[in-house]
Amino acid sequence: MPAFDLVLHTGATLDAGLSGLRSTRAGRSHFWPGGQTALWRKMGLTDVTEIPVVVDCEYRSFADYWATFTGGQGIISGHLMALPDDVRGAIEQHVRAGYLVGLPDGPRSFPMMFRVVRGVVPT
Repeated sequence: MPAFDLVLHTGATLDAGLSGLRSTRAGRSHFWPGGQTALWRKMGLTDVTEIPVVVDCEYRSFADYWATFTGGQGIISGHLMALPDDVRGAIEQHVRAGYLVGLPDGPRSFPMMFRVVRGVVPT
C-alpha cells in the first residue's frame, strides 16, 4: 500500500513505535499473495480463489494526503498523533518531500492493491 508505506517507512526512521508497526505489518503473511487463500482454506472453506484488485487513491494535495494520517482514523494515525509535536513535524516534513518529489504541490495518485477472496462453505 504505497500511500501508507510512504508514511510508515519515513516514520520508522524517526520513531521506534512506527518502526515496530512497519515490521508487524510486513510480517503478516495474510497480506502476501496467496495469504488470504491459505487463511480461508485453513478455516475450512473450499474452492477458494483470490484475485488482486488495484484501486487508485486520489489526493488533491499534500494537505489532503496528510489528513488521512492525522484525522484520528486507523492505527498509523493513532501512532502519529501520540508522538511529540517535533517528531511528528519532522515526519511530516520528510513525507511532504516524498509526496512532492520535487514537483509543485497538487494532485497525486497512489495505487492500492486489495485482494478479493471467494470461498465455499462445505456442506
